[in-house]
Amino acid sequence: NTKASDACDSISIGEQLIINLGARFDSFQSKVTLTLLSGTRPQLKRKDDIFNWQAGAIFKPVPNVSLYASYATSATPPNSLIGEGQEGNSLGSVTAANPQDAVQAAADALRVERTKSMEIGAKADLFDSRLSLTAAAFQTKTKNARVTGDNNTVQFIGEREVKGFEIGFNGTIIPGWTVFGGYTFLDAEIV
Repeated sequence: NTKASDACDSISIGEQLIINLGARFDSFQSKVTLTLLSGTRPQLKRKDDIFNWQAGAIFKPVPNVSLYASYATSATPPNSLIGEGQEGNSLGSVTAANPQDAVQAAADALRVERTKSMEIGAKADLFDSRLSLTAAAFQTKTKNARVTGDNNTVQFIGEREVKGFEIGFNGTIIPGWTVFGGYTFLDAEIV
């Protein structure tokens, strides 16, 4: 069960600077009933009240060039994306030698995945805006991360980090000749 409220705004300061701000409050309530080999059915509940925010700035030194920086936080509770077919977000399977360990493992599975994202980039429109060039560098850190393992079950890996950059181009160079392409490099690791 999720309840949320959010607010966002873009603030122009002159013709060269735009500030983007956003805030979101989520109240996540999770409940799961376990079926243990002993025949007992303990029920676990968890409530997380989480504040997330985003701040960014776009600077336009000239009308056809934008430089930007952004920082954002987010939170994803388990099972929140199942309806979208993303089982990698599910609670996963819980195995343990004794009932107390099974209950603790299930409680750990209810922890919210939390992410921090940072990005800087640039965009330039050339030849009377017929060609756009883009470049960005980014870093994303996730705690309580989940992945789908080799045996097709969800596994908890703790913390992961992805660093990378991307470049791209698209546009119409001459009438009838449209080009687009790009390159993305990702350096991902389980921390």
